[in-house]
Amino acid sequence: MITARSIESDAQARFISHAKYAQSVINVRVKSYTDLLRATTSMIQSSDVLTHQSFHEFALGLNLARNFPAVDYINFAVQVTPERRQAFVDALRKDVSDIFGKPVQVDISPPGDRHSYLVVAFVEPIPPGVPYFGVDLMANRYFGNQLLQERDSGQIFSAGTPIPMLSRPNNIYLGMRMPVYRNGQPLGTVDQRRAAYMGSLGIAFSVRKLLHGVMDEVPVAGLRMTLYDIGPGMDEYGRATKGKPLVLFDSRGTTAEPTPAPDVGDDVFTTTLPLDFNGRPWQTVYSVHKSALYTEFDGYYPKLMMAFGFIGSVLLYALLHILTSSRRAALALAQEMTSELRESQTKLQLSHQK
Repeated sequence: MITARSIESDAQARFISHAKYAQSVINVRVKSYTDLLRATTSMIQSSDVLTHQSFHEFALGLNLARNFPAVDYINFAVQVTPERRQAFVDALRKDVSDIFGKPVQVDISPPGDRHSYLVVAFVEPIPPGVPYFGVDLMANRYFGNQLLQERDSGQIFSAGTPIPMLSRPNNIYLGMRMPVYRNGQPLGTVDQRRAAYMGSLGIAFSVRKLLHGVMDEVPVAGLRMTLYDIGPGMDEYGRATKGKPLVLFDSRGTTAEPTPAPDVGDDVFTTTLPLDFNGRPWQTVYSVHKSALYTEFDGYYPKLMMAFGFIGSVLLYALLHILTSSRRAALALAQEMTSELRESQTKLQLSHQK
């Protein structure tokens, strides 16, 4: 019993170590996305005039498919005032028409007059359709408020809201964004950052691709990873999720059943670890059947200990039996010798008396 508990304790320690390693890999990959945003921001700021060709060539140099396999798109949304709206739309139509090789009637969407616009004008790799261009990120009140906070703070942020155009069951796409300011402008105060604001740079990445890549590095068969966003926000339908964890990924999920019931029971190891995703509180639940952590020797070890214990008991009993038998034989021999000696003494005394 003690041996079995010791084996289970060692297996649990290995499981927790693997889970912490997986967390560290996630952190490293998220940091690489942050570095990607910063590098692209530097390129935009160093350009006197950003063109679709220069943005395209920079993206080709990044080689997203090889270096950032979970990142599907990188885009830049330009701040547009109502006075510049028509000129901006005309220029965007010309550029997008050149990209697709045919005339297109792209416009700012959703339609309507607003105080300002933050319009997606650059997308790489080239998307499959025109609707990827012209999207006004400020049209969503919740997301727009976060973009304003991003602009004023100068910090990278993630809304925690799945991207509707890309997300599917058990294949959630999330975005990371950071503000882009005009090069050489003072940024010490909120007013200065607002005056220097050019737009917002973002990436869209697949949580499933990200975490499958992480799990490939963890040598535990059958490991289950479930990632939750436990911060306030909205789902892809605009419904509030405050107080209700949003499942971003489940390694056991399928299209038909994205979030299977959690693993429970005495035969399961489980641990929950926190994760900070650029200000978004995430929570990762790892679980695995205990048998997956046991080695072949672990299965035989308790039986070997029982066998060794039994053999040891038999040998100890045999030793005690031999010692006891030897003592009895020695006592019997001593008693016999004593009797013979007494008998000899008696005979000797009788002979002297004659």
